[in-house]
Amino acid sequence: MKIPKKLAAAEAIIPFHRGGKPEEVANVALFLASEASSYVTGSTYVVDGALSILGPNA
Repeated sequence: MKIPKKLAAAEAIIPFHRGGKPEEVANVALFLASEASSYVTGSTYVVDGALSILGPNA
């Protein structure tokens, strides 16, 4: 299977129907490193285009 076909198959199951961009992950990291997150504790941030809501068999 060629890479474009694999990419299309993966994007078809992601609820946002696209791969994530590096800057989208970086934005979460920047938020956590900023003063804006000073009251955030013990949180998990998932940056996966909502793929995790489908469960482990997606």
